[in-house]
Amino acid sequence: MKRLFAILLVTVSILNTYAQLDTVYKIIQKANNCYKHTEYDSAIALYKTVLKKGWESPYLYYNLGNAYFRKGNLAKAIVNYERAYRRKPSDENIRHNLNFARQYVQDKFTRIHEFFLKRWWRALALSMCADSWAYISVGLFVITLLLALMFLFSKKILYRKLGFYIGLVTFVLSVLTLDLALVNRHYVLNSGEAIVLRPTSVHSSPSNQGTELYILHQGVKVKILNKSDGWYEVKLPNGTIGWMPKNSLEKI
Repeated sequence: MKRLFAILLVTVSILNTYAQLDTVYKIIQKANNCYKHTEYDSAIALYKTVLKKGWESPYLYYNLGNAYFRKGNLAKAIVNYERAYRRKPSDENIRHNLNFARQYVQDKFTRIHEFFLKRWWRALALSMCADSWAYISVGLFVITLLLALMFLFSKKILYRKLGFYIGLVTFVLSVLTLDLALVNRHYVLNSGEAIVLRPTSVHSSPSNQGTELYILHQGVKVKILNKSDGWYEVKLPNGTIGWMPKNSLEKI
């Protein structure tokens, strides 16, 4: 009886998932159709409905970014292109549209120099998604275990040496690819970066009475460092630190 109940429960769960997928697919198709007919507000609302249901993908964010860009909302377009890029950095269309949108950002900054190895490692981590790096890491670890068995149980010295040295290499590569997966995952989910939604003053303190340092325009990307009573402490692309109202930013 318990077994039958478990089978029925799994069956109902699968059917429910398929029903949700069908609903989501129909909403996306309707949103795409609205986009083709330049009904950008409707397309945006439908894409956001899918996101609210808990479904997301790089291409959903990409399409939402396109709709916002066509509507003329540069900041929202960049936010969604950034989200798409972080989930699939290898996609040429996503990268192209993000770079294209960035050209329309009014404020230009000279970026502070970053240690080249750190920059290179992050770029490598973003060359594939976190899941891909994780699969490679697991695969290398399995190979390491097999080589360890060869080292422990082989009677031939040559095979034992091969098992040891190649296993050592695959173990190091497994650790490195795992770190790449973690770097990618952190960048996607916990980067702490945000996009300026509209022209906003950057103040020296979390108050409108603080000294005005800059006026940032829509589309600028900043790093969130801290928060206090409706304000974010942010780092600008040139390294300057100041405070901005929370409602003037949207986290990526």
